[in-house]
Amino acid sequence: MPLPEVAPVLSRLESSRLPVTAGCQLVHGDLSGNVLFADGQPPTIIDFSPYWRPAAYADAIIAVDGLLWFDAEPDLLRLAASSPDFPQLLVRALIFRLVAMNEGARDTAADLRDELTSFDVAASSVEALRH
Repeated sequence: MPLPEVAPVLSRLESSRLPVTAGCQLVHGDLSGNVLFADGQPPTIIDFSPYWRPAAYADAIIAVDGLLWFDAEPDLLRLAASSPDFPQLLVRALIFRLVAMNEGARDTAADLRDELTSFDVAASSVEALRH
């Protein structure tokens, strides 16, 4: 059950879901912040979070995280688009992050206004990509 302040954004995102046709495979569902870099070394992926999703779902999570947490411009969504299903994968990535935030806020009684504003802006950017 979503918190009352989360419910409108979640409902908006859920109502925009359409079927996805891409096949699923094992992907890392949480790459943001889980890649280490060192001079002269290949990148190292840590904290593997396995998900059975279309390959582009991992890209969608990274793009959504960029919008929500790293002040990326909405053009990132167009640059990251790697399949016809990408806008729908972005919707699912936003839902995933929103539900995770909702569950974390249950324990902390956090003020979610700023984060919900970010989700609203990100949802508008995803909607614009779909049109």
